[in-house]
Amino acid sequence: AAIEAVGARVEPLPAFSPDLTPVEELASKAKEYLRSVGARTTQTVMGAVGTALEQITPSDIRGWFQDRCESLALQGRAQRATTCTAGQVHPQPRFGRPPILEIFRRTRE
Repeated sequence: AAIEAVGARVEPLPAFSPDLTPVEELASKAKEYLRSVGARTTQTVMGAVGTALEQITPSDIRGWFQDRCESLALQGRAQRATTCTAGQVHPQPRFGRPPILEIFRRTRE
């Protein structure tokens, strides 16, 4: 009800829909960084994961969500691509720095 109250609607997603999952692009960018620094052992991967995640910017996240919105529009599941412009997408951590980054930061110290 709260979602509809602000003029939005819930769209059911298929069981797995990589074209609508921004986390796929997040993982891809993180893995690209890990490959670029040559992280191949458990120790080097654990040491580099936090830095890899820090490479992901708010602009990246907004772009990935914008891409999902445009994909929905092309599928006819959203009225038009402008229904979710980048200015309306505000993925931000709820408590400052995302906890996953803090966990990996502690493992590197």
